[in-house]
Amino acid sequence: MLNSVYNFNIIKLDAISSTSDLLKEKYHQGKVKNNDLILAAYQNKGRGQHNNRWVAASGENITFSIFSTFQDFSLPEKFLLNAAVCSAIVKALSDIGLFDTKIKWPNDILSENRKIGGILIENIVRKNTIVASIIGVGINVNQIQFENLPNASSLRQILNKKLDLYHVLKVLLYHLREMLDNLLQGNKRNYLDQYNTLLWKRDETRLFEVKQNQVKAVLREVDENGKAKLEFEKGKMISFNTTELKIPYTI
Repeated sequence: MLNSVYNFNIIKLDAISSTSDLLKEKYHQGKVKNNDLILAAYQNKGRGQHNNRWVAASGENITFSIFSTFQDFSLPEKFLLNAAVCSAIVKALSDIGLFDTKIKWPNDILSENRKIGGILIENIVRKNTIVASIIGVGINVNQIQFENLPNASSLRQILNKKLDLYHVLKVLLYHLREMLDNLLQGNKRNYLDQYNTLLWKRDETRLFEVKQNQVKAVLREVDENGKAKLEFEKGKMISFNTTELKIPYTI
């Protein structure tokens, strides 16, 4: 059993409702420390963006949450943390052998145009400063069946081989440790550039859903506030947040 990897204090559980919810509960009880990591073989209430459920088969994937403290991270910079975590995960997956990996705005990880993972970050804020974050990560590793999830895939399906879960976990944690250390040293802005370089469907003319209407535009970049910038006809640029804009898989 892993107890500590790259200075993460690992608590391994067979099943839990949500690794992030457990860390949040431990925080409110004063029982959590920097670098605590809850790793679960199965979550029955895992969450994604906008409280969507994260569904993953027991014992076949990697789901964990990290409690990380910060000293100089302002609330307006919160999307830079999202960008940094997504970029670190893509680097880790490249080390494992996935080379066609992209970030679907705002926080989904795709390979071969199918979702293989995602993140969810919940920040603890005091006086407009992020003092700590709960970083939830889910990666589909060995699962091969995804009921009612036509856009989902896994490392096993893409690489055509079963992977060792702990090896994948260690590679992920190596890159997340490197990323968190860089953030603590104040190196933040370059992660937004990395994020945009990895942005799925960037600079492609396609249909988007803007306030439930289909529009044709080009996704140019995501700004430091996490808003996606679309370019319309005659060069008109408009930025949208996640409640206003959806980037569908197919249209």
